Amino acid sequence: MIHKTHKKIIFLLYTLSLCLHNFIIAPPKKLPECTTFCAPKGLTNCGNSCYMNATIQALYNLEPLKKLIMPQEQQKNYLTGSPSAALITVFEIIQGSIKDPEVKVIPESVPNAFYNGIIDPLIIKKMGDDPKNPDNLRKQQDAQELLNILLEHLTGKAENGTKDITKEAKNVKDIKDAFQPKIQALFSFITETITTCKKDNATPEIKSKLEHAEILSLAIPEDAVTLNDCLKHYTEEEKLETNLATCTGTGATSYIQRKLQQPLPDIIIVQLKLFSYDISGGHKIMREIAIPDPCDFGLYTNQPDKAARYTLNSVIVQHGDTLSGGHYVAYAQSNNAWYLCNDSGITKERPLFLTDTSWQARDNGRPYILFYQRLPEKEIVTNVMQATEVVIFNHALEQLNNDLVALALGIH
Repeated sequence: MIHKTHKKIIFLLYTLSLCLHNFIIAPPKKLPECTTFCAPKGLTNCGNSCYMNATIQALYNLEPLKKLIMPQEQQKNYLTGSPSAALITVFEIIQGSIKDPEVKVIPESVPNAFYNGIIDPLIIKKMGDDPKNPDNLRKQQDAQELLNILLEHLTGKAENGTKDITKEAKNVKDIKDAFQPKIQALFSFITETITTCKKDNATPEIKSKLEHAEILSLAIPEDAVTLNDCLKHYTEEEKLETNLATCTGTGATSYIQRKLQQPLPDIIIVQLKLFSYDISGGHKIMREIAIPDPCDFGLYTNQPDKAARYTLNSVIVQHGDTLSGGHYVAYAQSNNAWYLCNDSGITKERPLFLTDTSWQARDNGRPYILFYQRLPEKEIVTNVMQATEVVIFNHALEQLNNDLVALALGIH
C-alpha cells in the first residue's frame, strides 16, 4: 500500500514533468524559425565602419523586412547603386552564406563597397562636408543617422521627395492611406501632439496635430529605470518652459502631450537619446536603462486598454563616453537565442539589460536603438499560459521540497 505522502510526491513529480515538458522538451515558439543555419554572420570592419555593421545586423534580423525587399519583383523598385539596392545585395550575400555553417565572416569586399562607395559619402554630404575629400572618409559616424538614410531610401522618400500631408490630414487613416508602400507601413506610426494653453478663469485652448515617423525617439528622464519609464515620460503632459506664441495673457501657461495612435506598425524602432546638450557642452547619459521583453506599447497610445505587445528582435548598443567617438555592436535574437555581433566576431550572449530590474553594466555600453516586432495574438495567449505554468512549477517545486524533507525526517 502506497503511503499518502508518497502519493502526494508522485502527483507533484507528475505535475513537474508536465511543466518541464513544456519548458524544456517543447518550448513555445516566439517567432517562425529559420529553415537553415540561423546564427548571424560577422561583418569585417573596414575602418570605423562598426556603426554600419551593427545597423546591417539589426536590420537583417527583421524577417518581415527581408520578405518585403528581397523578392525580385520588389527589387526593381529601387534604383541601381542606391543605398537600398546595395543593402539588398548585402542581405543576399549574407543569406547565401547561411547555407554553409563554416562561413562565419562576410568577405571584406562586401561591406567595404557598401560603406566606402555609398553610405559614407551620403552621410558626409548630409553633414555638409565634401564626400570627395578623402579626409572626410573613414570617420566614425552615428548609427541612427545611417538608419535614417536607409529608411528614407527603402521607403522611397529619398528618391521621390516627401510631402507634408499632415497639414491636410483629418485623421490617422488619411495619413496611413497617403503612404502606400508596404515597406513604410511596416515601420510608420502616428503621434498626436496636443498643445494646451491654460489661463486663469478661462476655458483651455487645445490644438492637435498628427505627425508621421519611423523612429520613436525617447528622452531618458533622471529617475528612469526601465524603458517603460521613458515611454511614460514621453506620453505624459509636460509644462513648457516658454509659452507658445499664441498663449498669452494673465496666468497663461502652455502644456504639451503626445500620444501614439493605434493601430501601431509591425516593427517599432525606438531610439534612446543617449546624448544631451547644455551650456557646458554635450555628454553621454550613462544611466542603466533596463529593456523589457516583451513590451506592451498599447499602454502609451490613444487606446491604452488595447494591448499591443512586442518582442525585442535586435538592439544596437553604443560603447564610449564621449560625443566624438565610440564603438557600435548589435545584439540579434535568432531561434530563441541571443547573439552579440561585434564586427566580424559573433558570440552567443544574452544582453545584460534584458531585465525588469536595475542591471550592472560591465562597461560603458548602453542600448541605443531597439527593434521591436509585434507578437501575434496566439503568442500573447501562449505567454499568459507560460506565466501560469511558471506559478504552477514554482508552487509544485516548493511543495515537493517540503514533502521530501518531511519524508527524510520521518514526519507523516
